[in-house]
Amino acid sequence: MSAVHETRIIAAPDGAPLLLRRCGGPEGSSGPVILLGHGPSVHSGLLGGPIGAFVEAGATVWAGDLRGHGGSVSGRAPLAHLDPATGWHRPRSPR
Repeated sequence: MSAVHETRIIAAPDGAPLLLRRCGGPEGSSGPVILLGHGPSVHSGLLGGPIGAFVEAGATVWAGDLRGHGGSVSGRAPLAHLDPATGWHRPRSPR
């Protein structure tokens, strides 16, 4: 991943932590701003290729970890996956 200029943890309304990363120019700089999301089996730390390309093109990129993924895993948001039966995430059973 390109250099992370900032990492923040924000709280969801129920208190679950959600990780956000900002890469690119200084906050408030001109240029495009991109919010990049991830799929069900990854986290924002694995998006280095696209993030680096956008930053090299002059954009500021915000990328976050969805609840239960990467830096957003906690007791309130345990490691999760997409449940094919319901289309929503549910915590994985401990192994």
